[in-house]
Amino acid sequence: MNVAASNAFLKTLEEPPGDALIILITAMPQGLLSTIRSRCQEITFHPLPRNVLAPRTHAPARTVEEDAWFIAALAQGSMDAVLRWTI
Repeated sequence: MNVAASNAFLKTLEEPPGDALIILITAMPQGLLSTIRSRCQEITFHPLPRNVLAPRTHAPARTVEEDAWFIAALAQGSMDAVLRWTI
C-alpha cells in the first residue's frame, strides 16, 4: 500500500463501520505500517499437504492417480495452483 492508502485503511481500522469483519491478506506484512500491523491479529496459513491436494486434482479433470500426486507435488501446497492446472 502506498502512504495515502495506508492512512485511509488505518482510519477504517480505528473506526470500523458497524458489524464489519475486515480480513487483510498479504504476503509482505513488513510492507504495512506498524500501526496497521499492531491493530491486526496475524494468522499464518501453511501449505496444504499433498494428500489433501491430490484428490482435488483427481475429480475435476479425471486425472489418473499418479498424475494427481505429481500435480499436487508441483503445486507446493497451493490449492490455487492445483485448480489452475486441472481445470
